[in-house]
Amino acid sequence: MGFNSSSAAQSSVSQSQQENLKGQPLQLTESPTHCEGTSTSLTSGKNWGKSQHQLQQKITLPVMWTLAVVSLTSVMGGRFYNQPQLDVDTVAPQTVRAPFDALVEDSKTTAERRKEAQRGAQPVLMIDKSVTERISQNLEKSLDAVEELRTNSGVFPFVKTDVLSIATQRYLRQSKEWEWRAILAFSDIDNHVNGFDSEAKPPTPAENSLNVAFVEAVSELQSYRQQSSEQEFSALIESISAARQQYAQVLPQLSAYLSPEFSSLDDVSVLDLSDQDWQKTRIVIKEAASRILTQGMVPGLPPNLIQKTVKLNLSSLMPQEAQPLAKYLLVRVLEPNLIEDKESTKLIAEQAAEKVEPMMVSVRKGDVIVTEGETITQTDFVILDYFDLSRRGINWPGLMGFGGLVTTTVGIFALVQRRVHPKW
Repeated sequence: MGFNSSSAAQSSVSQSQQENLKGQPLQLTESPTHCEGTSTSLTSGKNWGKSQHQLQQKITLPVMWTLAVVSLTSVMGGRFYNQPQLDVDTVAPQTVRAPFDALVEDSKTTAERRKEAQRGAQPVLMIDKSVTERISQNLEKSLDAVEELRTNSGVFPFVKTDVLSIATQRYLRQSKEWEWRAILAFSDIDNHVNGFDSEAKPPTPAENSLNVAFVEAVSELQSYRQQSSEQEFSALIESISAARQQYAQVLPQLSAYLSPEFSSLDDVSVLDLSDQDWQKTRIVIKEAASRILTQGMVPGLPPNLIQKTVKLNLSSLMPQEAQPLAKYLLVRVLEPNLIEDKESTKLIAEQAAEKVEPMMVSVRKGDVIVTEGETITQTDFVILDYFDLSRRGINWPGLMGFGGLVTTTVGIFALVQRRVHPKW
């Protein structure tokens, strides 16, 4: 009974406590001393790790730069490890004699002679097909342009040669207006023109000297007038006037097409060629260009040599009147069409180098290689080095100087690196 009463009392008290706790928020508390200790431990751990990293960095960086200096000096300063003291252009401290007979190759001199032979080899040239094709196309365009001008100037001869000769037709087309009016007046063809009119005056001695062409033109026109009807004469005059008009219209175009230096020549002669002569001229010009381009033109050829080459290649079959224009067209379109064949040039240079015999130096036992106080030459050094008398060894001053240069360079790099990356 007592036990049961006590249990019941405890149960009731427990239930009342639980009821009192209902509705109250749950609060968790920590020991202040425990939290502060944990925070202090974390901070000290971070500081210790940072100090360890900084200490390791302070030790590592100098070692790294030192290794860099030593490595660079060792690799790049190899020539100082086995350098002869008795080198070329140094003074011999004593007289040295050959210990035995020897035949030694001077490899340095041999290499220099072979390089000189390679440089002296003539370059092999070859035809540049693209340049040759371009020149041919430009020449064809120039010939077509001239032919178009000829077509615009009208057919020549513009009348049959049994009516007017070629020379007379050429003169009538080219003559000035006052000459043409004078010819009409003296031929008594134009009844409206007075032969003694001031506008139709005959050429004075200073202007034309009554040249043969003028007299011949008047004579041929008078002769044809006597043999033909008025209608035929009128048709002839109209043909001449039309030919003169077409010719006058083309002259400015021809002058614009030709360069100033060619304008002083007989640049209108190409318009006076017959169609047959012009076709022959075209063929001769193209054949001459083909021969010149096949032979090849080297860069830097002087203009006078180009003109001479063109003149030599123009056939004598070409009409004399067409030669000035032919020379002009060829000189204008021609350009160097030879380029270096690098592979063939390289092969020729190598063959030239192979033909160079090795430079051999002979010495007999007891011969003086170099005398005390004399400057050592390349030949002397070859023999000394062959006999191991050149005193090869480490060139400490040179090696130390080179090491100092490397140290300075690496130091500058380290300072720049530290400035760019301060945390290093």
